[in-house]
Amino acid sequence: MMDGVKKIAAYIKQKPNALVIIGLVGIVLIFVSGFFGGGNKSSAQATENITAQEYAKSLQTQLEQAVHAVTGGEASVVVTLETDIEYVYASEVKEDSKQVEDVSGTDQSKIQKDGSNEKNYVIVNDEQGNDVPLIVTSVMPRVKGVVVTCEGGDDAALQQKIETLVSTALDISSQKVCVMGMQSSK
Repeated sequence: MMDGVKKIAAYIKQKPNALVIIGLVGIVLIFVSGFFGGGNKSSAQATENITAQEYAKSLQTQLEQAVHAVTGGEASVVVTLETDIEYVYASEVKEDSKQVEDVSGTDQSKIQKDGSNEKNYVIVNDEQGNDVPLIVTSVMPRVKGVVVTCEGGDDAALQQKIETLVSTALDISSQKVCVMGMQSSK
């Protein structure tokens, strides 16, 4: 292996233009691989759609783990969302506008504007061959409120820690977080 590298280095030293040629060949190969490679799937095909319920469940699980790490005990979390997930679709906008100015012999002029807009969504084929709109991004729903029940949740100092943890993790006001003690199952 090292002999091959030494031979290439010696060849490049003998012919300085060889390095430029090798670089150009590399660039061409990268460019051509974009056409013949597997290609990137569109975001509509590559992104797995998630429901608002799955999103809320994911938040609940993550918060339960974080609260457990603070309390060392059992924790239960309920997350309420304001809306559903919103999708932003790729679109093409065509605008036609025309402006006509009518100047008369007096000091008055009249401007007439005329225009039209047309918006079309970009459509791609999904894995099953169906036409679907191309999703640019998904906007996750905002959290409406969080209820945490945990062992030791009646302690004011622990309530404050958990409120801070949840409000920081979700970027919500601490007024939207309720922490309560959990009944022992004895």
